[in-house]
Amino acid sequence: MFAASRRGSRTDSGLVIGSLVFWSLPTFWVGMLLIFLFAVTLGWFPIAGMYTADAIYPTVFTRIADLARHLVLPTVAMVLVDIAQFVLITRSSLLATLSEDYMTTARAKGLTPRRVLWRHGVRNALLPVVTATTLYASATVGGTIQVETVFSWPGMGQLIYLSVIRRDYPVMEACFLIFAVVVVLANFASDVVYRMLDPRVRLT
Repeated sequence: MFAASRRGSRTDSGLVIGSLVFWSLPTFWVGMLLIFLFAVTLGWFPIAGMYTADAIYPTVFTRIADLARHLVLPTVAMVLVDIAQFVLITRSSLLATLSEDYMTTARAKGLTPRRVLWRHGVRNALLPVVTATTLYASATVGGTIQVETVFSWPGMGQLIYLSVIRRDYPVMEACFLIFAVVVVLANFASDVVYRMLDPRVRLT
């Protein structure tokens, strides 16, 4: 949205080009690069795992804080690679919305650019983003497997990887069933959000 509101500027070009550069990088390579820079070289974050080995947590908050520290690098690795598609979709959708006649009417009524953008533009531009988010729920599986393997995160992605190595087909089928249920629920959630964002959908 920041790039679309400044179309043609250096900020717009930098955000789009930067997003595309990260999109072209393999997820596992980005994960290993983050581990080398922020875990090995700087020592800011742990290298792998979900919790610190043999750690004693006096309160539940310290346990959550340790989990959050282990979650930073895997999350950043997935976001850097996958955020480009949302940048491009949101930008193009918002640009198309800003060129509509009702947006010109809103400006002619004397509304501030900020109110025009957030009140009238963003709400109508979010529909394609909701669709992309739903599709991303299924596409996340591949990236999750790579990230969890690189960071030794004990999640379903690593479980699928170990099941493939061991040829444990029942576990693989159970994991894929869970992912399928997640995709169905994500599609249902997108329909609900559509009804909230677009009044025309409520009338059908």
